[in-house]
Amino acid sequence: AESPLVRSLFRNPLVIFPLLVSFSLVVPIIEETTKSLVPALAGAWRGLSATQIFLWGVAGGAGFAVVEGLLNGSLSAESWASVALLRIGASAMHCLTAGLTGWGWGQVWTQRRWLHLLLAYIVAIAIHGVWNGASIGMAVVGVAFGPGTLQSALVVGAVGLLILLTVVEIIALMAIAERMGRSNRTL
Repeated sequence: AESPLVRSLFRNPLVIFPLLVSFSLVVPIIEETTKSLVPALAGAWRGLSATQIFLWGVAGGAGFAVVEGLLNGSLSAESWASVALLRIGASAMHCLTAGLTGWGWGQVWTQRRWLHLLLAYIVAIAIHGVWNGASIGMAVVGVAFGPGTLQSALVVGAVGLLILLTVVEIIALMAIAERMGRSNRTL
């Protein structure tokens, strides 16, 4: 049970707004930039194709998700199972967003298309921001309002959005991989 002070803080817009901005904008910008360093450097040094750099990004996103999952899972042994379930979607999100920025770097190194990199970053940050916003929003509502009909409806909505995002992210990863595989086949 949360203390009345914590509950009061999480009902205050002066606390909620900076929290949501931080996790929905600042954190995604930092994480997407950091995750794209390896694909960017690999593409520059090794002369890889855009598809290969995309895959470096997906691998980097998977590695990032594992480390983040270990850190988040270690927060509470009692809630490990629910954290692990949420990590499936977060892992898909990290793989997709890092793959997108990797692809953007691939476009820069193979075709000098800087606009593609910028668009890849914007899309990756937006996907990551929506994910974080729904996750943080769900936590804030749960703490601020406790059990009740409105709280339950908001949490169910956030969970539904996270499930939908997970499905879309997995489908997007498969579709991008399929498309890149088709474009790289030589007969």
